[in-house]
Amino acid sequence: ELEEAEFDLSFDGSHVAITWATPGSDRCPDRCLLLINLHDGAQRLLAQEATSTIMNPLFSPDGQRIACQIETRAAHTCPSISLRMVDIASGESNPLAPTWNVWPQPEAWHADGGTLFVSADEQGFRPIFAIELDTGDITRLTEAGTHSQVQFQQNLQDGVIGGRASLVGIVHQTVHGIAHEDRW
Repeated sequence: ELEEAEFDLSFDGSHVAITWATPGSDRCPDRCLLLINLHDGAQRLLAQEATSTIMNPLFSPDGQRIACQIETRAAHTCPSISLRMVDIASGESNPLAPTWNVWPQPEAWHADGGTLFVSADEQGFRPIFAIELDTGDITRLTEAGTHSQVQFQQNLQDGVIGGRASLVGIVHQTVHGIAHEDRW
């Protein structure tokens, strides 16, 4: 079912990943990823897990992986939200930063595919973080405010750009240099 579906198109335009709802064992809809090959129409379900909802799919630049959020439900507890990395070839879904106790959302990839930029709830703010996939290191890139609509911009000397909401309105700002010296 495609009600409230979210999607992402691969950078080369060959595939689309769509969140797909099915009836869950707890009578709440489970959502997995429906991967559609746009050349031949072939379809595969990925990241199917009981009592879970996949959200915010984001293709890697090479089209081989999809970063996404997963919300896991359990009886009598609040849901937990974490990051997953789905390998398209194998269909495996693996936790990304599993011990990080925030509600992260994939926002953008570095052009080389080695860094994932995410926003995450942290102490009343929603800053931007960089997750180095090789090491698992997480670096906060922004200060106060709630950030969204983040995009990697290689022509900005490997920086990210996005919007920041604050009590005085929305301010568009840029983080130059992923060396992390400059902050918003």
